[in-house]
Amino acid sequence: MTSTIAVEGNLTAEPKFNVTNTGKAVANLRIAVSSRRKGRDGEYFDSPPLFYDVAIWGPSAENVAESLHTGDRVLVT
Repeated sequence: MTSTIAVEGNLTAEPKFNVTNTGKAVANLRIAVSSRRKGRDGEYFDSPPLFYDVAIWGPSAENVAESLHTGDRVLVT
């Protein structure tokens, strides 16, 4: 049985690109996720952010490192 998690949020910093000793490419991302809700008084407020650390491997890592920047909205599955 496999599980899938989808995280949508904004990058908190530039992706960090590295190559392992075995030659595999990896990009590390930090994503901030928060939601906007309507309170009982009708006013909207943002929930405190949750932070996710994500590793992207292989050719996708190079693409991510070159094309994504701080503040970009991303969806990671």
